[in-house]
Amino acid sequence: MARRGLRWPAEWPLAAALAVTGAAWGVLFAQRVGSHQPNVDDYLYALTAYHLAHGGLLHAPFRALHTGTTAPLVPLLAALSFGADSVNGTAAVQVVFLLAAVAGAYCLARRWCGPRASAIVALAAGLNQAVLGYATEVNFSVAVCASVLWALACYLWSDHLRRPGWSLGFGASVAGLLLSRSLAPAYVAPLAVVVVGDLAVHWWRTHRWPRWPVGGALAVILVVAGPWWLVSGPTALHYLTHAGYQASSGFTSGGASLSLASLHGRLTDTANDLGRVQREALWAALVAGLAVAVVRWRATVRSRAWVAVAWAVLTFVVLSTSSNIGTGFGTPVLAVAVVCSGVALAHLPRRVLAVPGVMALLLLATGQAAELTGVAHQAWLGAPYRVEVIQAGGNRATDVGAVTAEVADLVGTQPTVVVRNDDVMNTNGLRWMLRGRASRLAPVANGPSGTGQALAALPTSAFLVTGTTPAPYNGELDQAKVVVAAERDGYLAVDRIVVSPTNDIVVWERPRPGSPPVVSHLPAPTTDVAKPAAGARLAGVQYLVARAAAPGGVASVSFRVTGGGLARPLVEPARPFAYGYLGIWATSSVPNGTYTIRSVATGFSGKTAVGAPVAVTVAN
Repeated sequence: MARRGLRWPAEWPLAAALAVTGAAWGVLFAQRVGSHQPNVDDYLYALTAYHLAHGGLLHAPFRALHTGTTAPLVPLLAALSFGADSVNGTAAVQVVFLLAAVAGAYCLARRWCGPRASAIVALAAGLNQAVLGYATEVNFSVAVCASVLWALACYLWSDHLRRPGWSLGFGASVAGLLLSRSLAPAYVAPLAVVVVGDLAVHWWRTHRWPRWPVGGALAVILVVAGPWWLVSGPTALHYLTHAGYQASSGFTSGGASLSLASLHGRLTDTANDLGRVQREALWAALVAGLAVAVVRWRATVRSRAWVAVAWAVLTFVVLSTSSNIGTGFGTPVLAVAVVCSGVALAHLPRRVLAVPGVMALLLLATGQAAELTGVAHQAWLGAPYRVEVIQAGGNRATDVGAVTAEVADLVGTQPTVVVRNDDVMNTNGLRWMLRGRASRLAPVANGPSGTGQALAALPTSAFLVTGTTPAPYNGELDQAKVVVAAERDGYLAVDRIVVSPTNDIVVWERPRPGSPPVVSHLPAPTTDVAKPAAGARLAGVQYLVARAAAPGGVASVSFRVTGGGLARPLVEPARPFAYGYLGIWATSSVPNGTYTIRSVATGFSGKTAVGAPVAVTVAN
């Protein structure tokens, strides 16, 4: 049953919900600050906010018109709130959008529920692991959630855009949505279809034609969002059509398409952001809510709850036409689905309603505890930034900021090629650390084209950053080919940062004409002969096996044979194989006698090591 209006003195549950939300976010954000684990998007959007702020706060709104593919709402708020001098300062503005999302969910739910039930629904929409997790990062999905929830709430409260205040609020919400993410057309188009359809049906039935609030809402949208889309819109749309619907950066596989497989993939990607437990709870709530809506279908139709449901369904279909999984693309749909299912369940008898209400609060509390203490578990997700670092081979204690700063100090302002990118060390992080300095980082894409770009940039660069990681952004790039070319051009590995046994970062430097020779600070390689064993008697063709390892990588391995009356050492090259390095020695080419075999390993650092001698007897 729709309410006639919101009585703000009586809406104390909203204040309680906002207080709980702020406290929950504060605990997780404090953990994020202490973890020193910004992710790649944190660095990128913090850098955008930094440039907006340091161009002068008075000029920031005008500079925000030229942010290109990056929607300006979040970085502009960070710039205007003096939070752009650090990554954490930029991320702190997320609490504004999280609180706005909870308030929007509350106002939307109040169309059909009482204050207490609406507060529980709002908490479920804002404190689930998907929305709350993104709210601790510099991610645009929370701003989209807030804008969508407010747009739906304002429209439903506006009496078909006839009430001035709510109509202008609808326009402001849509304008905020258009400025929240370059993907905004995917959310706004379904909203426009639903609203225009609802207005058309209403006007056809009542013959009550639009009044000035409709024009006021459109004017707000055009005045607030129009300038950015006029200036940066073409760039944003180009990015949307290419990154969203064409092969780009390894994220997509083709053009727009809609199939059962794409629908299932989008559903899985969106629901997985909740973790298995909260995901199954949402499925149960949706089924139960659908059953209640069917039983009370007349009241459901009269309440116009179909507006929110139709938007969620249409937006889900639109998002499913793209194979770009993105970060939180489906989170706004998830938030609206939580509100719709919660509202339907709120019509159950009070005694029955207490059970799902208490369960929802327990699930939210347990989910937050899991984000605080969990690592990377499918049932209860840990904090997103920590999960990403762990997947890249780090751990809870990995200091991403310190690692990135060390690499930045090494390369300084010199031209640098970065072919190793992951959540521990990436190009965005280096750009952030080098802000204010004339740094030149060669852009390298994923796939074969990225390999070509890296090879083309090597002759004009002074540094190269490589390394190993189990979760590379550019996994299709042929890093080995780049390393071989760099070694051939005279690059030497000057530093290696070991994050874990599966993750390291190697910085290479190329000697510059007239500069002192580059000295590698990496340890020398280690090597020894694994086969044959000491004292072995050999005849005919023999396979020689050596073990070798080097912090910066092994450039070459060979076997040096002395003794037996040889006038000079015999050198047999070795090649890598499954068990080390393999060489072949035809013993029939030397006289019988006692010989000594040593393995010789050369690292990309330029340093060479000689293994312990192994004495053998040749008896052909």
